[in-house]
Amino acid sequence: MIDLTKTDESLLLYLALHGPTIGNRMKPKVRNASRTAKRLKRVGMIEGEYNDEYSRATDLLSLTVLGLATALLYPQVHENLRDVIKSWGSLLPLVLGKWDFFVSAGVEDLARSRLMTAAVALVRASLSPEWHFAWETPIDPDEIFRSNFYHMLEYGCLASEARLRWIEVCARDRDIRPYLIGKMAGVFVQYDIMMHEAELMEQLLRGKNGKSIIPALDSEEID
Repeated sequence: MIDLTKTDESLLLYLALHGPTIGNRMKPKVRNASRTAKRLKRVGMIEGEYNDEYSRATDLLSLTVLGLATALLYPQVHENLRDVIKSWGSLLPLVLGKWDFFVSAGVEDLARSRLMTAAVALVRASLSPEWHFAWETPIDPDEIFRSNFYHMLEYGCLASEARLRWIEVCARDRDIRPYLIGKMAGVFVQYDIMMHEAELMEQLLRGKNGKSIIPALDSEEID
C-alpha cells in the first residue's frame, strides 16, 4: 500500500465513513486538510476540489475506487461496512450496489470476504509499474475490483459447496448475471478445464432457451 501519513489516513477514513463531503467542513476533523486532500488526489485516492476560503456544493471531495479499496483495509471501515456501503454504493454499483441482494440471499459473510480480497487486489495492482505506465491499455480500477470480487466463480478458486452457493445466488440477479456470462465465456476459452466444470457453469448460467453460454459446449470442440 502507498505509505500514508496519519493525516492522510484521517481524511481517507473520514470520507469513507461520512460519504462525499464539502472540503472545508473537514477542517475541524482533519489537520492540514487542504494539503492532505491535494496529496491524496495526486495519488488517485480522492477526487474533487478543496477550497479553504469558502464552500460551495460543487466543492465535494469524494473517494475514488482506489481510495475506497484502501479505506476498506482499515478495521474501523470494515466494522461499519453497511454505513459505508450506503454512502458509496454508487461508486461500485455491481458490487456495493448489490449489497441488499447479498444480504437477503444469505451470503453477506461471503460477500464481505470477497470485498476484502478485491480491495487487496486493487491496492496491490496500484503499486505495479503497469499502473503508472499503461499507455496502450489504460488501467480500469472498477473492473479490477469487480473481477476480483467475482473471481471465485472461475475454475478452482473456491471449495465446491461455498462456490456453488455463491454462483447460484449471483446467477439470479439480472445485472450480475450478464457480467458473469461475459466473464465465464472468456474463462472457458482461456483455460483447458474438466468437462464437469463446464457442465456446472452451463447449468447455472444457461439462458431460458437452454442454449449454452459457452459456444464450445454447443459444438464438438470439447471431448
